[in-house]
Amino acid sequence: MRKGQLLRRRGSVAGLMGQAGTTGQNLQEAWTSRVSTITEEIWDECMLTPEPCKYALCLAGSGARREASPYSDLDCFILVADSSPGNVKYFVDVTKRMQDVLTTLEGNSGLRLCNIMSPLGSPGNPKAPELIRAPPDMADLVEWSPDDIESHICNGLMEHAFLKGDQQLYADFKSDLNVIVAKTCFTFSSRLTITQGKTKGLAVIRDIVNDPRFAAPQVIDDTYHVKEQFYRPPQFIAKGLAWFYGVNETATNNQLTALVQGNHMSALNSQRFTNVLNEMAKLRFKLHLDREGEKDFVYTDQAKRDQELALLGPKAVKTEAEKERYNRLKSGTLLTSAELAGLRSVIPDLAKIMRLARKFVKEKEKFLGKRGNPFV
Repeated sequence: MRKGQLLRRRGSVAGLMGQAGTTGQNLQEAWTSRVSTITEEIWDECMLTPEPCKYALCLAGSGARREASPYSDLDCFILVADSSPGNVKYFVDVTKRMQDVLTTLEGNSGLRLCNIMSPLGSPGNPKAPELIRAPPDMADLVEWSPDDIESHICNGLMEHAFLKGDQQLYADFKSDLNVIVAKTCFTFSSRLTITQGKTKGLAVIRDIVNDPRFAAPQVIDDTYHVKEQFYRPPQFIAKGLAWFYGVNETATNNQLTALVQGNHMSALNSQRFTNVLNEMAKLRFKLHLDREGEKDFVYTDQAKRDQELALLGPKAVKTEAEKERYNRLKSGTLLTSAELAGLRSVIPDLAKIMRLARKFVKEKEKFLGKRGNPFV
């Protein structure tokens, strides 16, 4: 029954794709609403006895941003009014039952708990603790050293949304988090005060422009990774700008709107972000639904792909990079001419965004001071 319900809800989103005027954001909103409802229903089924204390089940990641795709995993955490061991165990048990339900439904692909940003943590990984805590203790994780906690958790806690439970606990968490983000790191004489939010925002943008995984694609490329090259760069850059300028929004589209309203980004540059994210989302939805999984690697030339596979396949010993390339080529999807044209049409916008981001980092690293903002 539950499996059929999940398939029908994916099918209803697939139906939206064929409707004129449907944007990528429309698809993301529609699926996030459906997956939020499914998650609430399963959670209720897994709470076999009354909760021992007030709690709030919260979303992070794409669910919090309302940008989930049909086979995105589920980033979440639980706030509790009383984090005594017995209460924590109760919510661990509920989460494990939910995990079992999701595994039965989807296996290791699709709607499933993230293996890092989860109430259960990641057993064996000391940098991914259980995320079942009182509001101030959960907010404190944002200040943990990178040596002690996964960046996915620190960043995930800064983009959050309430799903179910006690609203006041969630409000308390937001208040505690806002105090930390606004905390002064240091000041320069006659210069602006540098806060945790500014340093974290700048770090996010710096990382995205320097990480080769997110290198800007070229029109002449014959392979692309839709998530890594067309989603993460604009999403992370918008997020970093929002944190830097104190924008209290989680969804990328809302961050862009607030940045424009606050005179931190021009309408033209905001539209560049929107163009890339819209084209990316429409293609990701089609890839996920057609391939029934989070399949984001695409290629443009069947003959070239087959030739490269033939060269890599027989190698008895492959480097890690060759293994990853081989697996991606093997499971990749051939783009249609229309899909390729759509994806390549936004590459100039993406290239401009990346250039501006590199310039932003360069300017703001000059004492993190009163330097220009190239996005304006």
